[in-house]
Order: sequence, then C-alpha cells, then structure tokens
Amino acid sequence: RAHLEANMAAALALQSPAEYKRWLITYVRHLSAEADEVRLREVCSELLGPLHHSGAPPTTADTATSAIAASAAAATAGGSGGTGGRAAQLQRQHGWQPRMLGLDKRAVLRGEVLRDIGRNRANQRLVNEFT
Repeated sequence: RAHLEANMAAALALQSPAEYKRWLITYVRHLSAEADEVRLREVCSELLGPLHHSGAPPTTADTATSAIAASAAAATAGGSGGTGGRAAQLQRQHGWQPRMLGLDKRAVLRGEVLRDIGRNRANQRLVNEFT
C-alpha cells in the first residue's frame, strides 16, 4: 500500500494526470481486494467532495482533509500515510477542488473507481452509498 501511495505522490509531484490516474486505480483495486472499507471510503469521499460545491471560500462543513493528498504528501516526505504534509495543508486552506491535475474527480469516481470497488462483493454497500 505504501508503494502505491508513493507512486501517486510521485505522479502528483510530476504533474502527470495519466500516471496519477493509473496509480489511483491500482491503489483502489488493492484496497478493494483487501476489503479496506475505511480507506476506500476516504478515497471516494475525497473524489465526491461536498454535495453543493461553489467557488466560495471553504466553510468548516465543506473543508475535509484529503486522504489522497495527505497520503501522497506523507509518502513524498518519507512517511507512510497520515494527515500531515504540505498538500494536506493547502487542501485545508483552499477547500475541496473539483479537479486534480486536470482530471474531474467525480468523473473518475463514477467512471473507474466505483466500478473497480464493486468487483468485490464485500464492497457492494460502499458502492451503493456513492452511486
């Protein structure tokens, strides 16, 4: 898992949307195979974001720590996950953004992430929550 998080962090650092998406999908497949519902929920929540996103400054209700960015930042810094790091600080300051590296987060969630999560029968309830 740490290896996949490090690869996602590297793709973020290199500003490579194709590589980031590839490693995100691989990460989701790994978590799905492990039936790691907590981390899968974090990934899905980050991709979905708030239900009513506006361009307004973030409120405490809209601001959520990015599990992906936090893991990526920690992996880049040499850690193995957690909530620290520069990317997580920026995420909290600026709120949820609908795009990452030019990728529409919700489209990635609908298009690939939920499909891959749903392949494991144990994760069906989680898929139903986000569809």
